[in-house]
Amino acid sequence: MNFNKSFLLISLLLSINIFAQGFDIKNYEVEIFISEKGYFDVVEKYKVDFFQAKHGIIRKIQTRYDFLDKNQVKENRRIYISNIKVPNHKFSKTSNWQLRYQDFLDLKIGNKNRLVTGEQHYEIRYRVENAFIHEAETDQFYWNIKPPYWNATFEHVNFKIHLPDNVTLDTEQVFIYAGAFGNDVPTDDFIIEFSDQTIIAKSKTGVQFKYNESVTALIKMPPNSIAQLDFTPNLFQKYGWIAILILPVYFFFNFWKKHGKNKKTITTTSYYPPDGIDSAIAGYLINDRADANDLISLLPKWGNEGLIRIEELEEKNWLSKPDTKIIQLKPLPKNATSYEKTIFNGLFEIERFSSIDLMKTFKNVKSIFTSSTAEDKSENPEKTDDHIIKEVLVSQLQKRFYTQMDKAKRQLVKESRKYYESNSNQKMKISSLIIFVVGVIFSWLMFVFFGILAAIVSGLVFLAMFLIGINSKKRNEEGSRVYSELKGFRQFIKLAETNRIKSLIESEPDYFEKTMSYALTFGLLKQWAKKFEALDIQPPEWYSSPHITGPITMNSFANSLSNNLNNVRSNMVSSPSSSGGKSFGSRGGGSSGGGFGGGGGGSW
Repeated sequence: MNFNKSFLLISLLLSINIFAQGFDIKNYEVEIFISEKGYFDVVEKYKVDFFQAKHGIIRKIQTRYDFLDKNQVKENRRIYISNIKVPNHKFSKTSNWQLRYQDFLDLKIGNKNRLVTGEQHYEIRYRVENAFIHEAETDQFYWNIKPPYWNATFEHVNFKIHLPDNVTLDTEQVFIYAGAFGNDVPTDDFIIEFSDQTIIAKSKTGVQFKYNESVTALIKMPPNSIAQLDFTPNLFQKYGWIAILILPVYFFFNFWKKHGKNKKTITTTSYYPPDGIDSAIAGYLINDRADANDLISLLPKWGNEGLIRIEELEEKNWLSKPDTKIIQLKPLPKNATSYEKTIFNGLFEIERFSSIDLMKTFKNVKSIFTSSTAEDKSENPEKTDDHIIKEVLVSQLQKRFYTQMDKAKRQLVKESRKYYESNSNQKMKISSLIIFVVGVIFSWLMFVFFGILAAIVSGLVFLAMFLIGINSKKRNEEGSRVYSELKGFRQFIKLAETNRIKSLIESEPDYFEKTMSYALTFGLLKQWAKKFEALDIQPPEWYSSPHITGPITMNSFANSLSNNLNNVRSNMVSSPSSSGGKSFGSRGGGSSGGGFGGGGGGSW
């Protein structure tokens, strides 16, 4: 059996060597009682000479192993240490839940309030399970009597191994290895005797064992002489966490169903949007989210109302990027919503800022050199502003307009609150915060008791519940009514037949202009415009593009406008980006120390 010890050597060298030497082990005796029931009991006795004042000793027992079996198949083995006793001494040990995630059991023996020197005696008792190697030809006991990583010199090593009554051996089935780690030649450093089912070994006079030297016993017993215990986790140990996780999910679902879930609405086809609902509000209500598309849809609305004109500009050269000019034709009505004012005024303040501020700066400088205040007063900036053609290039909005866009989104959310139940939504937000805290604690407990998979799944489930809760927006009666009408209108835009659209145009010639902003916020503008292609409807006059060649059709208009508004949106939402540094990267036979019972010890 070939154990992989490289990682153990490194970790132990780093951990054990932190303990100051300060002692020798004058005598070390081990007695092991092998049971045919599949375990064995160990008694370790130490006679320690402290030549430096210490609190006591530390014993490390390895509990996880990676090794290759005789077929060269890698096996991960965990052994179990129980029934730990240290008579006449205080001690602490690694907890059971910690052992699930680390490779060593640590025993810290001694009193933190007391230092000892000179000769001291320690006895450690424990039971070992899952440490036999069961093969077709043999059951093997393979144990490091003296593990390799003791930070001390062992002057005498004696051990006894008591075999079960059902095992009969001869000397050819017992192998004792000693010396440097990996030594696979049986040692002659011990005097070995057999007596009454007991193997007795005593180190010869003058033989010492230092750090990184081991004493290992390999006993090949008849097959099936030792019971093979099943340490496979039972069904609950494996999957019990799923049943436990169902409980918080169940309670959350019922709470969400009462306070967060919207009532089912009956969708009836509608030819018009609900009264008093503009395209921005419609976009928010249809998906409970304020985004840039909702606010961009106001541009066609304003164009239809005669407030603005949109001119797509021809590129100056093949290196230049496409640009668009938005021209204000009329001021925004005073009864406009807050988010309309933010977007509309924000657009034309870009150009007004540069023009007026230059004029103000000039006048301030001028006032220093002239005493004529009457002339200055006659040049009122506000009056001057009335004569400025208010227009803006979309390229001017880049990395400047995003603050207005963010502000308008918040205003859109605020304007939409009247369509939602404030009490229920507040309860969902509070419950989401509770879920977050509980989820952290719950996932940690899953990690402790069931492992990393249970912790990850639990964390994801609680995260999903948190996101659902924090984003839940339950509509009130009015909101449900409006939402139902919007769904019906959106459905009509998707499925409308040409004959029905034709009849609507006959009664209302500007039907397309009035509805196109809604089609835009629904993401259906091209599809909607295509339905008007065969009806000899002229595209709106408030939009022009040099890229439309030939006769202007509804299809060419919709394609051009959609592509152009995508460019507008990217400029309106772009924010200054921060740059950082870059990082780069490249892409059997036995042996001394080879058995179970690895580890070592030191002082503290």
